[in-house]
Amino acid sequence: MFCSLSGEPAKDPVITKSGYIFERKLIEKYIESKGSCPVTQESLEKEDLVSIKNREELAKTLYEYDAACRVIARLITERDEAREALSKYQLPEKPIQKKNKKKSTQQEIQKSIEKQMEIELQKNEQSNQIPKGRIENIVTLSKRLSTERKKMRSNLRKNRIELPKVKQFKQKYINKNALGEGEHSIKSLGTIENIPNIVISLGNEGKASVSDYSSSRILAITKKKSENNCLLVHPTNSLFLLGTTQGSVECYNYNIDKSVKQPTVCESNFKKQVSNPSSIMGMSLHPDKQTLLTYSKNNMFQLLDLETQKIFSNHINDNSNQITSSCIHPDGILFLFGTQQGEIHLWDVRSEQIALTLSNNNETQINQIISSNYGIHLGSVASDSQVNIWDLREQRVLKTFGNVEKNNQSKTSIDFDQTGSHLCIGNLDTVQIVESKNWEAIKELKLFDKLSSIQDLSWGKSEGITTGSSKGVIEHFSIS
Repeated sequence: MFCSLSGEPAKDPVITKSGYIFERKLIEKYIESKGSCPVTQESLEKEDLVSIKNREELAKTLYEYDAACRVIARLITERDEAREALSKYQLPEKPIQKKNKKKSTQQEIQKSIEKQMEIELQKNEQSNQIPKGRIENIVTLSKRLSTERKKMRSNLRKNRIELPKVKQFKQKYINKNALGEGEHSIKSLGTIENIPNIVISLGNEGKASVSDYSSSRILAITKKKSENNCLLVHPTNSLFLLGTTQGSVECYNYNIDKSVKQPTVCESNFKKQVSNPSSIMGMSLHPDKQTLLTYSKNNMFQLLDLETQKIFSNHINDNSNQITSSCIHPDGILFLFGTQQGEIHLWDVRSEQIALTLSNNNETQINQIISSNYGIHLGSVASDSQVNIWDLREQRVLKTFGNVEKNNQSKTSIDFDQTGSHLCIGNLDTVQIVESKNWEAIKELKLFDKLSSIQDLSWGKSEGITTGSSKGVIEHFSIS
């Protein structure tokens, strides 16, 4: 919630009778000096300010107010019509005994207001559209992020990893039991922005772990649940999310305590049924770090507020083309969906429609989409392990990387570094590092076990590449 005076997020938000949100301290000072609303110029007193604890309360308050206004307006109209009819009415010869209806009328009004409020709230819950206020917040954030990124672009280029350093990359750490004793294939993994050497991984058997690959130790672990299907690691908060085959999203908190000898058990913070009963196939985090995008097997995608734990939008993909992957553009305006028929749909939050469709021309399912931090280049991975680099400005493929081996159907995973100057491609037991200036491969890295294959990888802020293999091994490659 943003203050209508400062444009900044309100720490102690209040709403006026005209519906505008302000920071309490700022609007109270304005009222003391002006005695009016800074937006509408209507008379305003401190007593007119209503405190808002969270977005959910705001939405409920506005809907209750709107419902009450509608009911009151209808009752006033009925009263005026009744008065007009009464003024034209001629009394009969025998007087009609009047009955006291005051109590029942008050009850009827109260019941009518409550019923109307319930109807309005149900309409909001069933609505597929993104609330207008959220769209405005996303657009405001997008403008700010775009401006900041342009300023940071020159600094990022100065800080980009030099080619000689990238060519010096080699295996620095290896953790052979990232998911515990025994052989467990790693399904997906994620690293954390501000904590080096820590990786969170999800195994094919449904168990997730927080491990330190520099010491080959598991710090925290979840109970094994076969329904756990996909993983998303929050980049800044100490939490990760698991999407399940039962259509729910489960959030886990964890603590990094390297002094603990035995792994702690991660407890679920909350569990939210998102798509019932269809399986959650993938998740993406919005740049606001609060909005979660999920897509499910029934070709629907949902938006979940991690703060309020409420779904505020639920969409059916109108196109019969099944969604198979997703990501969110760094500006937060475009949601990107890879499809079964080899297309990439760019869905615009403002119009809530597909704004652009890119096609790889071979109708091969898109298994992964990523965006560089600049938002100019996209990377996509097809089910036949073909990797395409896209230029969003020109809406075309700049470079294609074919299969490492002919008829290779093994999993391929890609990721950009933080500056967008390099891309890494993991397939079988090999990681290729590609320089983005000419899109040429400049370095190859090999896994410890040549019989294992890369299932997922991440290029974190630590200027290193972390891989997870089919045998449950975490390996980290960087400058020694």
